[in-house]
Amino acid sequence: MNSLEELKHREMSLDIKTESFIRRNFHEQRLFWTLNHPTNALLLHIADQIFSLLNVKNDLQKKEHRKALDIPELFTSVSFPILPGVAKSLGLLFADPFIFRLGGQEIAPGDLINRYFQFYKKNPDLVLLNKSIIKAQN
Repeated sequence: MNSLEELKHREMSLDIKTESFIRRNFHEQRLFWTLNHPTNALLLHIADQIFSLLNVKNDLQKKEHRKALDIPELFTSVSFPILPGVAKSLGLLFADPFIFRLGGQEIAPGDLINRYFQFYKKNPDLVLLNKSIIKAQN
């Protein structure tokens, strides 16, 4: 089962759904900065559904209203670029700058890798925990 099918299955009993929006829009616009960190486009889709459930009229989905609000992107403190080969394989039609962000700051790929190695060197218990989780899954 692919991840969108899994999401559709998980959302079956929920009032707020994202699977069909993601399926319709992921080729044209970035919808996630990283795993579980949605862009404003997806957040606005969710907000729109909440307003609808509450019977509150809103114009958040209209492009001219979003632009007028000038809402800065949320959840961008950590973001990784979509690799060109992945973008090509998925048929993505939007440009994605090759920029890594960590802690809200742009970071060079080599520095990012070094930070991850430093983090795991300081936290060997997390390495062991991850190993045990992977072992249990196999």
